[in-house]
Amino acid sequence: MARYVKKWLTATRELFADLLLFIIFVRDSIAEFLFKSTHPLTRRLFSRLPTPPRVTVKDVRANRIRLNIESSYSSSFNVEVFEIEWKPTNSEVWQSTGTSNLQQRTIARLAADTNYVFRVRAKNEKGESNWCPAVSAKTRQEPVSGGGHGPGYTWTQTPTDVTITFEVPAGTSKKDTVLVLKSSHLKVEVHKKPADCTQWNPVLLDGELYGKVVGWDNGSYWELVKEGNKTLLILTLEKSSKSMAPKFDYWRSIQPGTPDLEIDTHKLSSGEEEGTGLQMMQPGSMDPEQLRAMGLGQYARM
Repeated sequence: MARYVKKWLTATRELFADLLLFIIFVRDSIAEFLFKSTHPLTRRLFSRLPTPPRVTVKDVRANRIRLNIESSYSSSFNVEVFEIEWKPTNSEVWQSTGTSNLQQRTIARLAADTNYVFRVRAKNEKGESNWCPAVSAKTRQEPVSGGGHGPGYTWTQTPTDVTITFEVPAGTSKKDTVLVLKSSHLKVEVHKKPADCTQWNPVLLDGELYGKVVGWDNGSYWELVKEGNKTLLILTLEKSSKSMAPKFDYWRSIQPGTPDLEIDTHKLSSGEEEGTGLQMMQPGSMDPEQLRAMGLGQYARM
């Protein structure tokens, strides 16, 4: 008898649980139906003029920048879209990407190693907000032979080493050069003053390196080379830490904490040879829905 009572109680509990789930489903369905059916009216009645959104830069590459848009909705009934305008810092002409309700927007087809300014405003049936305070960002450098350029030097790299090249005064010899290399620090001094220079700072580079390297006695080396009428100081530093995936061994810059000097490592190959790695997809080759999801709907018909 007790066994049958226990089975009856279990079946009753399951029935009430299923009934409760059904009631919740019906309640939510009715609430969703009422919201959607009355939303056109409530939106007109209770919407407020939007306020300027908050904008932050989330991802920077050589040819595109992604923005994150946060709206401080002036009313819970507001349905807002956002318009983005951008321009190079040295230009007076703003360009618009159109409007979208997406809060992650990617501005593509930008020039590498260039400063840009962005501003965003919100729009709804009541009107449009003022522009938010402009935010600025600089696109990454386009990698050349795996590297880029910094103040007074150029650099290249492979997954295993980094080469830094300085142009030094004509007639510079090894005795004019002081090089101090530690595992994560480099100091470069050239005490040969150019003939036409009254003030000369002998320190060409002094600071922490982006990654760890081996010393002069363990694989790194340097040389003075003459190319035409130029004298070049070339440092080849062997990286000391290597991973199983070579694409993770690429440096973004010679020194950390210098975002304006970083290259776009997404464009580097994952192996020894360049041109076989990750490349930015061109909007013309992408699905229109994918473009719209990225905030690039203006290119969907190209």
